Amino acid sequence: FREVLEYSLAHSLIKSDIHFKYLFLDGSMNMLLSPGQNQPRLASNYLLKDITRKALDKDTCVIAVSKTTTFPFIYRLADDLEQKLGSEKKWFFRVPSPVRDKFMLNILKDRPHIPPSYGVTYLFHFSSEVPILRIDLDEKWWKEKVFDKDKKIEKKNEIQMFKEIDWLARDVRYYGYFFDLAFAHNTTIVKFSERDVVADQLIDYFAENGENPKMFIHPRKRLGLM
Repeated sequence: FREVLEYSLAHSLIKSDIHFKYLFLDGSMNMLLSPGQNQPRLASNYLLKDITRKALDKDTCVIAVSKTTTFPFIYRLADDLEQKLGSEKKWFFRVPSPVRDKFMLNILKDRPHIPPSYGVTYLFHFSSEVPILRIDLDEKWWKEKVFDKDKKIEKKNEIQMFKEIDWLARDVRYYGYFFDLAFAHNTTIVKFSERDVVADQLIDYFAENGENPKMFIHPRKRLGLM
């Protein structure tokens, strides 16, 4: 429910009169898709898709930032890169997609959600004092603003994007994250009692609009485990 709350706050920003180039979210853009379908299964995934679509209309890029503790062999990849570039060199790496690039990393064969559906994933490292981070950004924005058939132009666009991200994150960090992002994340903590109230309100809302309420009840709650 923290995720839903953060998405709601992001949606409010997108609908405001404030214009900004980037909107950062904590986490990833992973979406749970049904086998053989292109539509997500979770309500929060629909909220994320809605945010990215409206952000694109506003010429804003939605970027999800996460640490890479669940990315397999990430530090082996980093070691290989830094042996060639130098340990203090800044670097980024776009994770190939089997759909977009027609190939994938062997270490991700059991991780079909990386890169996520409708998203583009990069790994990057700006300083030895900061962990390797992962960002997911909206695929449509990436295709419009970064991608180019001329790879030299595409690389130039990528470098410009990461220069801007680096500048935004340079002043203050909090456990490796951009400070503003970490602070916002910590202030959206939802207590268990508040979570249950919000959950019941959401379930009632979707039921009133013709949806099956069971789709929005946590599986553990349906089993009586919470």
